Amino acid sequence: MLPNRMLDANAVHTLLGWNLGREDSTVSAAPLFHTGGWNVMTLPLLAAGGTVTLTAKFCPERTAELMREGRATALFGVPAMLQTLLDLDLGSLAPKFLISGGAPCPAPLLERFLARGFVFKQGFGMTEVGPNCFCFPDRDIRRKRGSVGVPMAGTRMKLTDEAGRECDEGELWVRGPHAFAGYLGRPEETAKTLVDGWVRTGDLASRDADGYYYVLGRKKEMFISGGENVYPVEVEAALQAHPGVLEAAVVGVPHERWGEAGRAFVVARPGESLDAGGLAAFLDGRLARYKQPKEILLRPSLPKNAMGKVLKGALS
Repeated sequence: MLPNRMLDANAVHTLLGWNLGREDSTVSAAPLFHTGGWNVMTLPLLAAGGTVTLTAKFCPERTAELMREGRATALFGVPAMLQTLLDLDLGSLAPKFLISGGAPCPAPLLERFLARGFVFKQGFGMTEVGPNCFCFPDRDIRRKRGSVGVPMAGTRMKLTDEAGRECDEGELWVRGPHAFAGYLGRPEETAKTLVDGWVRTGDLASRDADGYYYVLGRKKEMFISGGENVYPVEVEAALQAHPGVLEAAVVGVPHERWGEAGRAFVVARPGESLDAGGLAAFLDGRLARYKQPKEILLRPSLPKNAMGKVLKGALS
């Protein structure tokens, strides 16, 4: 249940934290049944008197055209969408920023946008809170690569261990007026997620000395291999650093010797030829042995939802 005060608070936080106003515009192909379609850019910009161009589906060429015309001063997209823009002429009217969300952003994608002079940020949010929870000062986008930023004004955050004690690396809890009111007709699930006004995100994160947060991955996706914690997002990032890899997803599966081990699903870039042995050799020295997947499977594509997020439960 998303009350009006949540939508209003998210709009205000977004306009202030991302420095958006009536002169700004965006193009959105995100479905309007998803918080990414309504609350990341659309409602905040409309509240400010800005301009939103809605498209039935994401079209890289049309998006690039709007960017060249200066009609997309800020742009949100999942990594797979933003990746397609890099091969197009985006013109000289660079938007204030591009923000990636919905899935972890591969480091090579971030670096390619930064190399072309774009202000490129990685976001984090969820339907239950925000979805815009962090802001990222432009001056730090290079120095704090991999971070999702610092909490927006009006947003409180903490990291907790399994015992509920605050720590510098643990589950991310968020509190503020932009939190949901609960799950309709599901009181038990509401009680597990909404605790004394805090929203338990289910995501593991760390915080550095400057207050910048780094999302490590979903708590339920972490697996234990040989007694060591393995975060799939770290393994996926290492695989996506390979120049021939377009996408990668890693899941934990039962393993006779190690209890659990990683299984990687990899999609090659068009025109590239990959093999499991070569990818395993690439990871050797980049990741500790216990983090390296014991199985690497090549796939033509990965299953995704309407927002472009990989459906790991459908991987087999």
